[in-house]
Amino acid sequence: MKPSVWESTLEQFRDQVAGRQPVPASGCVSAVSATLALNLLVKVLEITQHKKGFAGEIEKLRALLEGAKTLSAKLARYADEDVVAFNAYLNSVRLPESNDQERTKRKRAMAAALQQAISVPFEAARSAASGTELCADAIGLVPKSLIADLGAAVTLLAGAVRGLKVSTESNIRQLADDQEHY
Repeated sequence: MKPSVWESTLEQFRDQVAGRQPVPASGCVSAVSATLALNLLVKVLEITQHKKGFAGEIEKLRALLEGAKTLSAKLARYADEDVVAFNAYLNSVRLPESNDQERTKRKRAMAAALQQAISVPFEAARSAASGTELCADAIGLVPKSLIADLGAAVTLLAGAVRGLKVSTESNIRQLADDQEHY
């Protein structure tokens, strides 16, 4: 896989998701989905802002626009960080464990990698949830012609939050399972 999911075309990314390699997977895909949703919100806000005769709260709209762009950039980083965290976990699992010292080193590496694999989707879920709040705040500003796009953005964000939550919970269970074996 390329160093960043953002260096792939959409077609390449889709094919990587469908492939047999372990990454990108649930956390990364959910974070990417959230960035797409937030960029849809950006589109809605940009169109609204430049709509002839816009009489809404321009400062509120600009704040929402800036917030959506900031969250999208954060989630883009989380998508890549999820891949890095998972690869670190895979590498830790592959460490030798032929003696006590190696087992201890492996155990510590696995725990640290799993902590990161828990932290990244958790923080990404928080960011995606904040995006749903931005969508809610935008409802009164956008024209009716853009409500479907706004609705799609919030729906995608809600799905991303759920996907990231599932990823986080799975990694927490894995951490608990690993600790039971030691």
